[in-house]
Amino acid sequence: MWEFCTNLANAVKESDYPVWTRSNDFRGVDAAHTSYNEKMRKSEGVSMDFIGLDPYSNDVKAIFKFGHTTTFDCRNYATGSNLPMMVENGGQYTNLDHLILASLAGGSLYNVYDLMSTDPHGMYVPRDGSSRDFTPVPRGSYVTDVRNTNKMLKKIAFDLATQRPEIFGKVDLTYKPADTGSVGIVDVRSGTEVEVLSTGDAQITFSGIRGSGIASVESGSFDGSKWIKSGSASYKTSDDDMLI
Repeated sequence: MWEFCTNLANAVKESDYPVWTRSNDFRGVDAAHTSYNEKMRKSEGVSMDFIGLDPYSNDVKAIFKFGHTTTFDCRNYATGSNLPMMVENGGQYTNLDHLILASLAGGSLYNVYDLMSTDPHGMYVPRDGSSRDFTPVPRGSYVTDVRNTNKMLKKIAFDLATQRPEIFGKVDLTYKPADTGSVGIVDVRSGTEVEVLSTGDAQITFSGIRGSGIASVESGSFDGSKWIKSGSASYKTSDDDMLI
């Protein structure tokens, strides 16, 4: 299978345009594609730029682990120079917003499959297939949560595209949403600047941060990727913790 994919990738690489090639693994695949591709990358070079997985799972912990360690079927896609990406995961999962953030926090990329189709994985479904009214309607209320999450992530798109987590799950941070349907993310833009984003009202606790010194806490919005301050934000302290 590796040779077949390599030959196919060789043909694609003949394009006059810059291209990336990838292969999708499905759960339960027998061949150790990723480890072999990385072995060949170090010796002869490869035409398959990366190999991803179609996990079709709503397991948040497994999705988080995918980007930096062994997870589904005891395989490690974060090996060597491989780009860990979930290239297909179902759009029908009601915790989809949590899955997207779990993948980013774990160091991987995430694609939803699909928006709408005849299979059971679409985020949208026909309004009334029996009468041949195929107007797309959300599969459930969770689609609104996904929209809000994507809008939030778009505000820090540059940072997400140029950085990845280095300490997985070891930052002492607590997120308590007032609305159980909201999610949030913390973006460390520099050694002295941290951005906190949320799709709803929430209390975020940074443990042990007072020892580093708190210069200011601001509220505001983004103009593209540029932060626009609207005012100072209130916060509380407790021992060495800061609560926003």
